[in-house]
Amino acid sequence: MVFKRAKYEEKTAYPNEYITVVSAAGVEQRQYLRVAISNINDIKMRIKEADKAYAHGSYAYGDGKIESRKMKLSCHIRGENQADHDRQYNNIINLFAQRNYSLRMARDDREYRIAGLVETKQKWVKGFKWLWSDIDITLMMTDPFVYATADTVVNILFTGNQTDKVVSLYNDSAIDVPLIFDFIPMADTPMDNVKIMHTDSGEQMQLTDSLLSYPHKARVDGNVGTVRRDNDNSINTFSGVFLHALPGRNEFKFTCPAGQVKIIYRARWFI
Repeated sequence: MVFKRAKYEEKTAYPNEYITVVSAAGVEQRQYLRVAISNINDIKMRIKEADKAYAHGSYAYGDGKIESRKMKLSCHIRGENQADHDRQYNNIINLFAQRNYSLRMARDDREYRIAGLVETKQKWVKGFKWLWSDIDITLMMTDPFVYATADTVVNILFTGNQTDKVVSLYNDSAIDVPLIFDFIPMADTPMDNVKIMHTDSGEQMQLTDSLLSYPHKARVDGNVGTVRRDNDNSINTFSGVFLHALPGRNEFKFTCPAGQVKIIYRARWFI
C-alpha cells in the first residue's frame, strides 16, 4: 500500500496526527508527525519452485511461512532555523533507531513490532537548504504481523478433577497464534498432571510436575518455547508440543486436577 507524498503545506503536524512508539521496556513516546507510508502491507511467502526432471512443470518447496517485512515512512521537516531543523531530525531518528519496539499508527488498538531502523535517506528541499528536508525512514519487521495492543486472557476454573473437559476459545486473528498457559493450583490440590489436546489439529501437550502445588505456579509459554515453575526452568516436566489457536473457534480437551488455568495470547493479523 503506497500513499503519495503529501504536499509540504499538508505535512505540518496537527494535534490529532501522531505516532506512538512503545519501547522494549514499556516506555511510551508520542511524536506528533504526519507521515506517508509505503510497503506496509506487502507480504512475501517462503515458497519457491524447481523444475521437474524429465517431466512437464515444476514442484514447489518451502515452509509457506511469511518472510520478514520492511516499511518505509516518509516525512517532511520544516525548521525555523538550522538548529531547529537539526533538532527535529535528530529527535525523529533517535525515536525510530531503538531496537525491538512497538509502533502504533492510525489505530490505537493495533501495533507493528519493529526490530530496528534499516536506513534513512534525507534530501533538502530546493530553495530551503539547511531548513527544510524530506526524510525516508526504512524499518525492519522481523515479526511480520499487525498485533493487538493488549493480550487476550481466558480464565478457567476447574472445581474438581476433569477428564476430556471441552473448553472453547474464539481466536479473532487472521492467522494462528501461539498460546501461553498458566496453571495455578488450589490450596489443597496439586496440579501435578495436566494434559491438553487441541481437537482441531490433534496436537497435545502434557505437564507432569510433582512439585506444582500451592502457592507455586507454572507457565507454558508458546511464544518463546519455555516452561517455568515460578521463576525456575521446568522444561523437563513438559512433553508434547507448544499449542497454537487457529483462526476462529477452537476446541481444547483438558484432563487435569482442580485448579485455575489461564490461556493467554496476543491476536494478530496480516493487515
